[in-house]
Amino acid sequence: MVNAKKVATTGLLCLLLGVVFGLPWLAFDTDKDVTNPLFSFSAKHAFVFFGFTSCHGVCPMTLNQLANLDENLLLDAVQVLYVDIEKHGDHQAADQYAKSFHHSFNGLAPTAAELAQMKRDFGLNIVEGESSIQHQGRLYLVENKGSKQILSRVFNPLKFSPESLNAQLLKLGS
Repeated sequence: MVNAKKVATTGLLCLLLGVVFGLPWLAFDTDKDVTNPLFSFSAKHAFVFFGFTSCHGVCPMTLNQLANLDENLLLDAVQVLYVDIEKHGDHQAADQYAKSFHHSFNGLAPTAAELAQMKRDFGLNIVEGESSIQHQGRLYLVENKGSKQILSRVFNPLKFSPESLNAQLLKLGS
């Protein structure tokens, strides 16, 4: 016999974990103003990825996939912005890391205050331990609308490919 209270409690716990850790099946708020002075880009769109240089998993995998986007799109229609969540202010190291994947990528290193604002704007859940950082690894598509930058789409790192990103950009008219 199934205990209905136990099932409901388990479902609620799963939902709470999803909210806390940003599980990929939860809806995400888009069409949101995420304008930030660090996001200086002239392209129509930017892919924004939050990661850290000592990551050996989703961070290099995502940046490698972005490096395989159509070269014409990378040079003309879309900018890739890597935001280093570990360095807090070392712009040169963040930019060097980003450019190690593709010469057109830009690396950013926000201060602690800037990162706190980005956490709120993008719904980031970053947990820093003594020797590791846990984060969702999502990829964010931001649209440049003149004086504003609008969050257009959020991609789960395990569910996109360079081909699907190229198709998304072409669909948007980049």
